[in-house]
Amino acid sequence: MLAAIYMAIKFSPCKIGMFLPDMKLAAAKSSERFLPIVRTIPDVYRLMADGDNASGRRGSEGNVMIRNLGRSRFHFLWTSGKATTESFPMDVLSFDEVQEMAIADMEKTRERLSASSIRYVIMGSTAKWPDRDIHFWYKKGTQHQFHTWCESCNTEHVLDEEFPNCITFDSERRDYRYKCLSCGAWIDDPQKHRPDRSHGWVAKCPDAAESKITS
Repeated sequence: MLAAIYMAIKFSPCKIGMFLPDMKLAAAKSSERFLPIVRTIPDVYRLMADGDNASGRRGSEGNVMIRNLGRSRFHFLWTSGKATTESFPMDVLSFDEVQEMAIADMEKTRERLSASSIRYVIMGSTAKWPDRDIHFWYKKGTQHQFHTWCESCNTEHVLDEEFPNCITFDSERRDYRYKCLSCGAWIDDPQKHRPDRSHGWVAKCPDAAESKITS
């Protein structure tokens, strides 16, 4: 959500399509998720409330399906409707809850970017089935994985690949904890990466960067 707001400001004026699987989810995202976040950021909310000062246009919070942010516009739409996937030219697309979307509908929606010089797409989802929904798109990209660092033996682990063997019950703390499979030491911070890296994300398929999909 913050990435979409950032791009609305950075590439203003631009049109951002916030796509959900159906109309009810699109309306809920606009009213219950997007608007409350904008209200907590005074400078951003001012863009919505004051409108485009350069043109003298007065703004408002807009309606459920269309909200303006300065000179940029957010469209809250859904992939299950033919008109919503084909009628609106866009600069940025955000697909949320991809696990409930048909790949063909997403491909058709992406054509809305054809006239834009930005053409940025964000996808997010809970993974459900191999080679489908979000996993289909993940495999087309770089497949970045987070490498957790064990301070005790200086090894790295991709914990989601080692699950559930990387979790063990600690009788002293009476709780489950992450455990290094190399040396057996406890890993209390699974988000800690090796100190000589700027971050813990490593591409499993770096050559896929040519496809311009970072996954």
